Amino acid sequence: MKLECVYDNSAANQPYVNGEQASPKLVTWGEGTRDEMCLNYVIVKRPYLEDDGSKTCPGFKGCQLACDPGDVMCLLQCSYYAGLDCFGCVLDAVSPCAQANCPAEGLGVVTCMNGCEGDQLGCLVTDCRPQLDTLYACLEPAIESGICDDALEQCDVRYGAE
Repeated sequence: MKLECVYDNSAANQPYVNGEQASPKLVTWGEGTRDEMCLNYVIVKRPYLEDDGSKTCPGFKGCQLACDPGDVMCLLQCSYYAGLDCFGCVLDAVSPCAQANCPAEGLGVVTCMNGCEGDQLGCLVTDCRPQLDTLYACLEPAIESGICDDALEQCDVRYGAE
């Protein structure tokens, strides 16, 4: 996330007060209409992760159960919130399953990601979100059926039916 604010405080861009244009002056943060007011609030909704005994992905299972069907972002967030080890493990485990079951959709994500610069994860969930959603729509039945569970077992994660 990036916030950028640009202000023109040149003499030509000063406000008129009582019919006369004001002289330029230092503008600092404040709540008045002539103050600098650039700010942003971010509220992050993070699920409570109850320790379920998993060494690699503690709390993933409870978080996963709170996700709506088809909500790939929720599942990615659950693995991320369970820790970077979990997140990396889940992505590494699901990749071969995706290649085997949804090769064209997986290629769409890879092609999009090849155009990303810098923050790969940020690009995945923003610029490449349509391709990610398409991949997940294809992959969800395989995941739900348990086909990917053998690969995910190394992460202490089971997406499929128990």
